[in-house]
Amino acid sequence: RAAWYGWQFMSLRDAKPHMPRTIRLLEASVPYAHRFIGVARQRAECRGTLHSDRRNYLLSTLTGLAVPKGACGVAVPGSGERLLADGEVVVLDNTFKHVVYNEASEDRFVLMVEIWHPGLSEAEREALATTFAVKDRFTLTQLRQCPWGYSEAELTRSIESRDFKDVAFWRRLSYGLEPGDGDDE
Repeated sequence: RAAWYGWQFMSLRDAKPHMPRTIRLLEASVPYAHRFIGVARQRAECRGTLHSDRRNYLLSTLTGLAVPKGACGVAVPGSGERLLADGEVVVLDNTFKHVVYNEASEDRFVLMVEIWHPGLSEAEREALATTFAVKDRFTLTQLRQCPWGYSEAELTRSIESRDFKDVAFWRRLSYGLEPGDGDDE
């Protein structure tokens, strides 16, 4: 699924068996928020739509993984633009209207992580994290739909093991990883 043509997203929850070290490092060092934690691909010669995400409690980070040089960036009309580059991080307050573009002839990949807005207190972060966890559990159990950022495989495992009943399953990206997972990543 994509927000606009040319954009794809692979949640790290879906990639948990393949990227456990990355997940553990994020949990240990980044105040990650709720959903967008994963690898975002933007197709070559593609421009997103001008939009605002309207979530003033989050900031988005884009860390270049495989970014064509000088051709990919984020523009905020009236405020400038930032180019994306391998290994560099761009932090975006996505309440401002913005557009993400890739003018290169090859796809670009970034690690996209939504983080809590630094203006939130710890109590506010905890309350929001719990609210989203309960909402996702409700989406699964009452609406019988797949919440954003969860694969059917992960949800099936959580239902079979009954982990879906644990709020920590919904709050923690690393839920279910065994000690030592990712040592060879």
